[in-house]
Amino acid sequence: MDQRPALDVGDLELAHVRPCVDPSLDEAFVGHVQIFAAPWDSRRTRPLALGVTVGHHGDTATEGVLMTDHANWVELRVHGVSGTPPEALLDHPHVAQVDGGGASRFFRPVDAGGRELPGRDGQVLEAYHWGHYTSGSSLQALWLLLVPFGLINAAQFMLPAPPERPTRSLTAQATASALLRLLALLLTLLLVFAAGLTLMDLVAWRWAPGAKSLASWDASAVLMLATLLTAMLVVGLWLLGRLTATSTPLMAGGLSPNEARAHAEERHTPLADPHFYQGTSDSPTLSRLHLAAGLLLVAAMARWVREPDGHGVLLWTSVVLLLVVAAAVTVLGDPESIATADLGEAGLRMRATWHEAAALGSWIVCGAGVALIALAVWAMPGFTPPTESSLRTPIAGYERISVVLLLVGVVTVAALVLVNARIVVTTPTSHPSPDDPAWYFRPYAGGYAASVVAALAVFIGVGLSASVPTTVSSALRLSSSKVGVTPMLDRVAYAWGLTFFVLLAIAAALAAQYVARRAHLKVRSATMFEGAAPVDPGDYAVPAWQPEASATGLWVGRVKNFVPAIALTFVAAGVAMSLAIVYELHPAWKDPVAWRPQRAWGWFDQLSAGRARIGAPFESSFANVTMVGGAWMLLGFAALLVLLARRGFRTDTSRRGVNVVWDVVSFWPHAVHPFVPKPYSQHAVMHLQRRIVQHLATRETDGPAVVVSAHSQGSLIAFASLHLLTDAERARVALLTYGSQLRQIFPRAFPAYVNYDAISRLQRDLDGAWINLYRETDPLAGPVLSWNHLGEGAGLATSTRLVQGTAVTTRDAYVVGSGVRRSGDDWRLLDPAPITTDEQHGPSTRLWGHSGYWLDPAYRVALGELRKS
Repeated sequence: MDQRPALDVGDLELAHVRPCVDPSLDEAFVGHVQIFAAPWDSRRTRPLALGVTVGHHGDTATEGVLMTDHANWVELRVHGVSGTPPEALLDHPHVAQVDGGGASRFFRPVDAGGRELPGRDGQVLEAYHWGHYTSGSSLQALWLLLVPFGLINAAQFMLPAPPERPTRSLTAQATASALLRLLALLLTLLLVFAAGLTLMDLVAWRWAPGAKSLASWDASAVLMLATLLTAMLVVGLWLLGRLTATSTPLMAGGLSPNEARAHAEERHTPLADPHFYQGTSDSPTLSRLHLAAGLLLVAAMARWVREPDGHGVLLWTSVVLLLVVAAAVTVLGDPESIATADLGEAGLRMRATWHEAAALGSWIVCGAGVALIALAVWAMPGFTPPTESSLRTPIAGYERISVVLLLVGVVTVAALVLVNARIVVTTPTSHPSPDDPAWYFRPYAGGYAASVVAALAVFIGVGLSASVPTTVSSALRLSSSKVGVTPMLDRVAYAWGLTFFVLLAIAAALAAQYVARRAHLKVRSATMFEGAAPVDPGDYAVPAWQPEASATGLWVGRVKNFVPAIALTFVAAGVAMSLAIVYELHPAWKDPVAWRPQRAWGWFDQLSAGRARIGAPFESSFANVTMVGGAWMLLGFAALLVLLARRGFRTDTSRRGVNVVWDVVSFWPHAVHPFVPKPYSQHAVMHLQRRIVQHLATRETDGPAVVVSAHSQGSLIAFASLHLLTDAERARVALLTYGSQLRQIFPRAFPAYVNYDAISRLQRDLDGAWINLYRETDPLAGPVLSWNHLGEGAGLATSTRLVQGTAVTTRDAYVVGSGVRRSGDDWRLLDPAPITTDEQHGPSTRLWGHSGYWLDPAYRVALGELRKS
């Protein structure tokens, strides 16, 4: 992630820009070149002139353009999270788009006149920019509000997968996927319920009848409008899902499904299967089922206003159809999933028939949802809320809905944990022994990462859903106390108030750990720099701020190791409080009108006490403060999301920052939730693979013809692309990764897709042509090809590293001058790098952490090493 001034491409004024002939990369790469200029000089930080558009070499409009296609090798850079602009990635103020279109574009550096410039070693220097898949338009800033949907979808790909595919594990995998689809539907219903509760109950039922601004309105008309607005929100959510729906990407290799699966199993990763990038064929059906469920919930809520006793035929028709849709979503299945068993011909026919029936049925239930909403609205004229504000109590049935949704969520998460345990037991790779190299790539939480993330998604989803009505209730002053919407939402506010204390405890533990480790880290930092002697003693001195800042940077770089424990603590607290809330509120199911909460056990009894004490004058009980604090946390959370989304509408830079989470989460196809951003892997991976092949076809050289240089999330795209190459193609490619999470995060979070076997296989196939650069101050990344680093200093430092796909333990080497520690093909860089004044653009003023790897002198040295391999 580059921290220097970033170019907003959308803010540039380009002269005579002509679009590419073909805006899609699904066809041959042809077209015109577009010149972009950054408004800053990377070396002098001064304004620069903008560029102009030039054509392809040979175009009469572009005679004299210096083309670099004659170079015998290509350095192809791929950016990471936050969509680093191509100007920063190429470290040049002027760049030209040479191929691609839309969100998938390739750039090269040019001078102010539009002449293409080679790299410092005469190579073709090219950058692949894919960041607009997640931050290319203002509308994408609103995706931040759908983070729980993305988390639950990513949880599907966090399940461990056994290489031998035993039937018992496949059954557990399929069951876990079904439970995740049910949780995904629950999150959709929570959002719809929050909208309906806000518009139909708080605004139309409890506020509008007494509002002076609506005195001339018929009260039933306000209810009708609120119902229709809620239904429109559901349709809008569905339309957003259609905009982000999986489109058919370019296929590679021409392999049959069985051949592709065999190829993926041989390479130990489904990312080597080109059919993986086709996505889920049932995604449109799943999208319509979510739409139907939302419409049916709106219909039921509308009927509950008219029939508070809950005995109407139309009401129960809506409820029964909603249960049918939930069942269909749960058992829909994913024919492309790695959990799909090998079926015979009869089994394949039955599965195809079921999916065809589900597709047809999804349209039918959508139509039923629309019809039931129309009937509910038709019955509203003449029905008005009580005129006395004291009689306009919350709609009784809504509390029953909230209790059911919360109960289903808790029970489903509990079931998912049990099924996850079954998967872990039948998957030995989930718990390797400490003497196994795979132990250093072991999954998070012992293989339970999917359950942890799913529970986290539900907890955040409940909080976000509660924040909407809580905000509106506070704004409209619908409660005599400072907070108060419904008993369930009041308790959610209290639970989030307690969460603040959990977060405070986590922060205190981290601070204590920093204080305890600070002295040690200062010593380590000094030791690391002892071997960094400049070539000319007068050229370099350690900055005065370096020891303190480096010690802090080393600690920050280690915080990522605590993420699993932090997530487990947060989720455990959320699950415990959810269980207490369900226990307290279960009497509402029997009598939603005159019910009283069941007092919870022990300390959790404060959940009930908070509601009773919140209105007591001059009382500052713990429950009072916690409940108000939780409500304000929800209000602040909602306000922050709105603020970030609003900022994302303004500039490309803001959108890149806002949508960093989607750079990570939306790599994965729509598997369990259809309303998440389009999975960019289905295009980015295939486009990069194709571009590599194109370069290989036009260059003959003894060394690698293409060096893929990938940063951060880009290293995952490169990893997948190289697995898709043929053996002959891969033999002519080298890989340089930096700031990569290929060992620190990806194999631990997504063990079925990135794992020790897949990484060692690729390293062996590249035959030494893979170097990874990392810094210990990097808060997101670390070593990839080595582990178990012990000692510091020449002759003392040892590590275990991959050599031709085999783990070998030996001493590490140090590079004189730069202080780079080489653990085989893993190179640890110092931060800041000890470079001479002739090489550096200016004095070091900060640590680089996760950014600027290509500016380090070791980067060019690594390129040279790879060219010799």
